[in-house]
Amino acid sequence: MTNPGLLGNRARFRQHFATPIEQRRSATAAARLNGLVAPHLLRRTKADVAADLPPKQYSTSSGSTTKG
Repeated sequence: MTNPGLLGNRARFRQHFATPIEQRRSATAAARLNGLVAPHLLRRTKADVAADLPPKQYSTSSGSTTKG
């Protein structure tokens, strides 16, 4: 964990984030939570790493099934 206590203890997290978001669909609580955790997340999209990926390889295989 990069920042222990960032979200508080379980009771505080439920009171400030989980309950408002899950039960009341609170956009404000969701935005606050996002603001707290976003700096700690590494999010990479395919566009970010496409140049580093090898060419796509396709492989076709066939098989048969047996009745058992």
